[in-house]
Amino acid sequence: MAKNKYLLIVESEQAEQQLIATVLYKYGFTCLKTSINFNDIGSFEVADFANNDIDVIVATSKQSRIHDIVVKFDSTMDIDRIFNSELGELFKGIFLIFDVDHNDYEDLEKCMNFFNNESSGLLLVSSPCIEVLGDPIHNPIEGESITEAYKKPLNNLWKSKLNISAIEYIKANFESLFKKYLIQNYSDFKEKNIMNHPKLIVDKVNKMNIRNNYKSLGKYHTEFKFRYFTTCIYVFVAFIFGLTIEENNYNKVLEFFTKDKDNPVF
Repeated sequence: MAKNKYLLIVESEQAEQQLIATVLYKYGFTCLKTSINFNDIGSFEVADFANNDIDVIVATSKQSRIHDIVVKFDSTMDIDRIFNSELGELFKGIFLIFDVDHNDYEDLEKCMNFFNNESSGLLLVSSPCIEVLGDPIHNPIEGESITEAYKKPLNNLWKSKLNISAIEYIKANFESLFKKYLIQNYSDFKEKNIMNHPKLIVDKVNKMNIRNNYKSLGKYHTEFKFRYFTTCIYVFVAFIFGLTIEENNYNKVLEFFTKDKDNPVF
């Protein structure tokens, strides 16, 4: 019986790669890695995760910003065609996992317009970044560096509590953390079809957060203020395990992440 095949495109930050690998290993996947150069969009590191029924291609872009993806892709480029021609695969679902980061409103909207459904590509964003999964506080942050204003303090928090990094805490507790944000997003949107959460999140990010990129005195500058913290990367897990076939799927997905699957909790 042929396997269902899925494609995940993730940014070059190590946190995303580590978390995706942890999730898939936890659910019984094994992995082979390679590197492929795509004529239209450049080089990607490719990890092929497989179990008896599912094959997940995780392609890591060397581009680390949504802006770079918007520049690479436009409405005339077919991401399924590009990857299919190189990998010889027909994908049942395609997802792009990226941080909001410093990307401005226009880039985020353009990327969501390009990648707004799982058949041709669905953008899953974390606000401000994937490390939000390990943030128990959600205090507003502002500055010019996400690393300095957010990631370092969050890592220091978990270092002081448990002597681990934020991503190590997330990897050890991802199911309960996915559940936390699933519940939060349902509370925010009252939307029981989780496949609609990504677009609703982008709309709220652009409504509540401030991100500006500008040039002054010959140098590029960024500034941000984040007041909305969330992620919806749980969507890809729910989709590949067939939990989103029915439109009213929230309760089924919630039950999946509620079950005890040997996940260690600190």
